[in-house]
Order: sequence, then structure tokens, then C-alpha cells
Amino acid sequence: MSIGLRASSCILISVIRVTWGPSKWRRFDASRSRKAGRRIDAESSQKRNLVSLSRGIGAGIAWLDNVERAKQPQRLPVVLTQAEVQALLSRLTDTQWLIAGLLYGTGMRVLEVARLRVKDVEFARKGILVRDGKGYKDRVTMLPLVLVNPLRERLKRVKALHDNERAAGFGAVYLPLALEKKYPNAAAGWMWQYVFLASKGSVDTRSGEKRRHHVQHQAIQRAIKHAVREASFTTAATPHTLPFVRDSGFGCLPERDRRLALASHKLNV
Repeated sequence: MSIGLRASSCILISVIRVTWGPSKWRRFDASRSRKAGRRIDAESSQKRNLVSLSRGIGAGIAWLDNVERAKQPQRLPVVLTQAEVQALLSRLTDTQWLIAGLLYGTGMRVLEVARLRVKDVEFARKGILVRDGKGYKDRVTMLPLVLVNPLRERLKRVKALHDNERAAGFGAVYLPLALEKKYPNAAAGWMWQYVFLASKGSVDTRSGEKRRHHVQHQAIQRAIKHAVREASFTTAATPHTLPFVRDSGFGCLPERDRRLALASHKLNV
């Protein structure tokens, strides 16, 4: 019902704008933009809606071609130096260090690391398969050599926890799309388990089953935010900042391995 009302209101607004003409529309649009602070991409969507409406009713809007399309402003990313990366990683421990190392060494996003499954870690190829990344696309990224052993140790601990939960009658995880119906027993399989599990299990509201979800991305963000505060950074660093490093070896795997090794310490991942 809400979708129908939303669609009807959009059509009504579009009809009103066609009736008003270009001058009145510009005045009203500018006034409403200042008041509501709308995002720029919404203006492009409205223009597309007007074009579709004009084609549907068989009436062309000649003046619409002269309306300038909104442009997305270019933003520069926050970039960290070598010293800042070392200071940040040295203030993280255990699983937090490993997650930050993957963010920094692989270029993965926060949710991509949180949703990483056992089957997508390829030690033989020294790579990680990222599923449903930005734009719902899969891609392959590198696995830094310095993270291989900590990641292996992490999987050993997850495997032991998974075996214990399987013995207790649990151990299933969420499967994407319709895979759970197609493969009923796959949810409890080792290959589908998350690398970074939540601290405790919970009841899945969709199926009513008790499952262990992946670590929440908010927990990763809080850990890195706390490390940034301890390091007294003057830059607004976030988990999305870690792939950007300002030095001559940017993007070079051996260079990144060296910096990660400098900040490594005894881990309990």
C-alpha cells in the first residue's frame, strides 16, 4: 500500500511540474532544496521521472532538455601515512588487528570482511574471493603473506567452535538467496561458516532457528575509532580509510606486508 501511495505522489508531483513549466519549477525546486537539503542524485532521478512520464502520456517536454543535470561533486579521500598506519595497527589486538589488517592489506570494505566465509579464503592462491561487493559484483583480491598464519590460526579456532556447536545441535549460518532451500544441509557445513563470528548465537527472526551470525560491522568501526582516538590522529580516519596510504610503495604487496609485520605482535585470533 505504501509503495502505491509513494508512486502516486511521485506521479502527481511530476504532473504538477509539467503544468507549471520551467520557470516556476526552478523557483520551487531551489526553495525546496534549500529547506530539505536533498541529495544531488535525487534531482537526476526526478528528471528521469519527468522524461518517462512525458513518454507515457505522449506529450514531449521541450524545455526539459535545457535543464542542467545535477552533478555529483568530487571528494578526495582521507589518506594515512605509513607512521599513522603503524600507530593504528599497533593499538589493535587479536581479532581486531586481523580484521584491520585485511581492510588495509586487501582493500576490502567493512561489510565484506565481516561477511567473509571460509570457502572464500584461498591460501594456495594467496587470494580472497569477495562475494556481493559494491554493485553486487564478485571480485578477487590479494591475501597479504603476513596474514596467512594468523588467518589459519583463526580458522582453527572457528572450526573447533563449529564442531562443538554441531555436537550440540546448532552450527548453522544464514545462506544467501534461495541456497538454503536448494541445499538444506549446506547451512551447517564448514565451508559456509563465517570467518569472523559474533560473540554469541541468536535466534534468526526469518527462520526461527538459533544461529551464530557474523561479527557486526559496528563493532569493527568502534574498535578502529577507539584506536584512532588513542593514537591522537589529526585526520578523521575510519575503516574505509585503511586502503589509502601515502607512500612510494602504495599498492605494492611486499611493502604492505612489511608495514603489517612492523605493527604485528602476539596474537590470539
